Amino acid sequence: PLVTEFSRVLFRSTDSILFAGTNFTKDSDKIKITTAQPDLFKPVLAYRNNSLKFDFAAPFYEYPDKMFFQCRLEGFDTTWTNLGHSFYYPYTNLHEGNYIFHVRAQNVYGHNSEEALYSFTVLPPWYRTWPAYIIYGLLSLLTIWISARLYSLRLKRENIRLEGIVRDRTAEVVRQRDVLE
Repeated sequence: PLVTEFSRVLFRSTDSILFAGTNFTKDSDKIKITTAQPDLFKPVLAYRNNSLKFDFAAPFYEYPDKMFFQCRLEGFDTTWTNLGHSFYYPYTNLHEGNYIFHVRAQNVYGHNSEEALYSFTVLPPWYRTWPAYIIYGLLSLLTIWISARLYSLRLKRENIRLEGIVRDRTAEVVRQRDVLE
């Protein structure tokens, strides 16, 4: 059967290898290579590492220049890409969330491979986390409280100024009344 496999998954910003293409499980003391991605190999990426490049291959050696690939990123793409000769696919600026990258190959005879899957999670940036939202709420409440306090102080100052004007006018009216008497 025709099989598609990942040769590696790279961080685009640093070109660091995230996955080198081999999944394995450990049963008792034996290590077994598997096509399924164990939970151990499902990375959780910081938001700054949200740009990835997937390299993939199909070990079919007849007419390798006539191999075609299709891929899609579940959680991002709605449809498969068109069949093409490209053996890599980049994704940049992924939002936070859970993703599954699917890739399949088609050989010169039109046979499609099984899908190869790679799961990963992108965490939200710090400013879109619950602690940040709590801080935003507290800062909003503090801003409202300070605004109300400043407005109250301004009103008190205005009240004192108006009382002074009333006192002065009252004294002037009393003086004028005394003059008239």
